[in-house]
Amino acid sequence: MGKGHVVEAAEPFLSLPQSAVDELWRSFNLNTEGWGLNPAQFTRMLGALTQTLQLDDDAARDLYGKLFEVFDTDKNDLIDALEFLATIAAISGMDANKKMMFVFNLYDFSENGELMLDEVTLLMKSTVVGLSKISLDTPPSLKEFEALAKLALGCELSVDGKPVLENTATISRTKFVTYCDSNPTMSSWLAHYDDVGAPPAETAEKPAIADVASLVLAADATNFKKRVDKKEWLATKDVGLGDAPCEAAHVQLIPTEPPASVSTKPDSTLELSWVFGFGAPGVRMNCHYCATGAVAFHAAEVCVLQSVGTEEEGFKPRQEFFLDHGLSISALALSADGATLASGDGGDEAKVCVWDAATRESKAVFRGFHRGAVTVLDFSKCGKLLLSVDARDHLALWDLAAKSKVASFVLGKKTYAACFTAHSLCFVSCGADHVTFWMASGQDKYNFAPKAGLPGAAGKKARTYTCVKGLDAPPGGSPADDALVATASGDGELLLWKGRNCFQTTEAHVGAIAALHFTSGGTKTALLTTAGVDGKVKIFRADTLDILCQMDLATLPAVGSPVAVCLHPLGEKCLVGTTDGELYELAALSTVPPVPEGEEGGPPPVGSALGGGPLVRGPSGSGGLVALVASPSGAFFATAGKDRAVTVFDAESKKTLFREVLQSAPTSVCFSADNTSLLVGLEKGTALVFAIGDDFLQVQTLDPNPAPEVEEGAEPAEPAEPDPDAPPPAAVIDCKWASDGTIALACDDKVHFFTSTDYVLNGAGKG
Repeated sequence: MGKGHVVEAAEPFLSLPQSAVDELWRSFNLNTEGWGLNPAQFTRMLGALTQTLQLDDDAARDLYGKLFEVFDTDKNDLIDALEFLATIAAISGMDANKKMMFVFNLYDFSENGELMLDEVTLLMKSTVVGLSKISLDTPPSLKEFEALAKLALGCELSVDGKPVLENTATISRTKFVTYCDSNPTMSSWLAHYDDVGAPPAETAEKPAIADVASLVLAADATNFKKRVDKKEWLATKDVGLGDAPCEAAHVQLIPTEPPASVSTKPDSTLELSWVFGFGAPGVRMNCHYCATGAVAFHAAEVCVLQSVGTEEEGFKPRQEFFLDHGLSISALALSADGATLASGDGGDEAKVCVWDAATRESKAVFRGFHRGAVTVLDFSKCGKLLLSVDARDHLALWDLAAKSKVASFVLGKKTYAACFTAHSLCFVSCGADHVTFWMASGQDKYNFAPKAGLPGAAGKKARTYTCVKGLDAPPGGSPADDALVATASGDGELLLWKGRNCFQTTEAHVGAIAALHFTSGGTKTALLTTAGVDGKVKIFRADTLDILCQMDLATLPAVGSPVAVCLHPLGEKCLVGTTDGELYELAALSTVPPVPEGEEGGPPPVGSALGGGPLVRGPSGSGGLVALVASPSGAFFATAGKDRAVTVFDAESKKTLFREVLQSAPTSVCFSADNTSLLVGLEKGTALVFAIGDDFLQVQTLDPNPAPEVEEGAEPAEPAEPDPDAPPPAAVIDCKWASDGTIALACDDKVHFFTSTDYVLNGAGKG
């Protein structure tokens, strides 16, 4: 039958959560008398939904009046209350069984849990006629309803095939629900009006960050070269497919054996002691506070747990590692109890590892389903299931106890985020132009049916959704189809959903929201934390979307745009990761009262970097490194990146001492023999000298092709017009600083020498 469509006046009532339908029933019993409703009674009854529908008084009166006209087909200013209530239930967000149970109870006038033939006939007729009114369809005849009712009661058949009715025949609530599910006519009607009013496929606005779509693909690009490198030994000879029959060509394509590995242990070994940097290209929402107190994140192929050392260790930061991934990690998730982590990578057979946050011991490894980067991971609230999505938009559900895949789906739409709700039998996916709610249906608890989210009056129909988080169930619990969810969008809006309906929004950021985090339990109220491409981090109450505080990365030396955020369970501090390989820990909602003005102490300012700088920082945010060198004393090391950043690290404290983004791309770096200066060769053919100290001042520029000196008293010559056809100066290929103070710059086929006392060019040699 396909999907139904409804008139405009009925659209706001599509997919109402069960709580709203129940409230409507209570309002009917409180505000009306009898089964016939006039316009005034109808408006009073629907007043229970005004807040849910987010309508002001004038808009509510206008909408309710138009809807009354839809049901008042005989124009006598009266409508059938049970017909209306059954219709609203049939188009609600409840599953099919709950819809039929609600409608059954409407017509159970004796309240004994059973209906007679006439009551079943009236139930079917009223429900379908009401649905036909809002969809402008033609309802079936009364005889068809009578026949369906007789079949429902299981009456015996006569010799001519017609049912023989017993006046005392009844049907129980359970049997009626089962009949509606199994009878093709009834189930097709239910399906026809289920998930109606889904947003049409429209072109979504372009999010403020051009790489939102590439966020789920960048990790694959990072891993591609690694996969090729591992297979280079296969390319030992050319295979002429055109010169050989198909079978012969196939034989030639069979890989040869790789070179035999050397089993002899080396004389010495290397052990990873520290990771400088955070994240990987294209990865978001990948930093967490574990139950142990450690901060979990990843850098390239390594998962890192960073914490503060013991008193014996001088309270210095320390790192521990999970090293079971061979390719760049593309997703990282933490369980609700903070005790278990899941990490996913990319490749031809992407791997998902589940491991203990305290011991770093592996609990489960899932592989064989995903191809390409695993872009999303999320634990169910109960911790029994794990959800994973890859760059192909294929989703899998994993049973952690059984260590097996229990369900998989092709999402069919570009998906940027997915999560479980408070119920393990409901999860949500979102992305370009869609928010989709997946709810368990039927006898199989892992048989999930997708239903489109309905933005309604609160949201737009077409947008890019970048993040989604399941919120806690309200006190007393709620059914799976009435779960609370928060989403973030590419145009900076934060949205709350109940069931499948968006009921509240707020303009949170200018431009896309790149990361969203939900915190509850340790704080007095549940909180939502967002990070946007505008460089702002904001904390909201999860129930009202009232903003509690705002942090601005512009006040920090942060270079990148935020891609990850995680609020501490107590709300006092917040992790923020950026595209430039930086991970900051910022002061947030302090529980320490402020001290009087003029006195020392008190909480740190909101948004200030705890520790005075980044928790970790990588040498280069994008493009990779072009140079890495240690100082002669081993106290420092320096890097130069393709992003034009030169960074100096302290080897002992692991802190960043200096970082400068240069106007010209650096090509090489070198320390002076006495560890007091840093030399940086540039692509434009010159070099810079920085004095190592608190400020790392630039003290000199070295130019192998200096301008002619002007004699004393002579007028300086007019600067010559640049020759557009002249070749650019040769780049500095390498630079060295000798122990006697001589500085050497290698440019093309020449080496230029400078003295370190006055930085004067002292000659050149040609190779």
